[in-house]
Amino acid sequence: MHLKIFLLALLLLSFNSSADLGSRQKAISGEHRSTQHKNRDIYRNPQSTLDFFVVEPSMTVVEIWPGGKAWYTEILAPYLKDQGLLYAAHFDANSTVPYFSRNLDKFKHKLTASPDIYGKVIITTLQPPPLLEIAPENSADRVLTFRNVQTG
Repeated sequence: MHLKIFLLALLLLSFNSSADLGSRQKAISGEHRSTQHKNRDIYRNPQSTLDFFVVEPSMTVVEIWPGGKAWYTEILAPYLKDQGLLYAAHFDANSTVPYFSRNLDKFKHKLTASPDIYGKVIITTLQPPPLLEIAPENSADRVLTFRNVQTG
């Protein structure tokens, strides 16, 4: 009897995982992503990366400094849109650093140009040390940063 219950539970979990995998794959291969960005998939491995971090479509996720091109935002935003929430912890809008303001402007333009895909993305500010509130306290299931920590 216990084996039957276990197998039934395993079967039900596999359906949920398959649905999650399908929606993630749809986000990865979506027409909203440029060919140039899709060509980077072979090197950045978005499917494996999000599997590794166990990112699920119902989660609240914070992406640290997504940059102007928003490579991972292109995947995370549609993947989380229906059930989850995406916070983009970006540079300070009042920054005097041209790189920061230029990238934030590009990012905002990308989001406003496609509200059907990016309309639920919430932009917050991460500019240490003074601006650290990237999402409401205890709300994030995952905090992700991609290509922001460089060595030598």
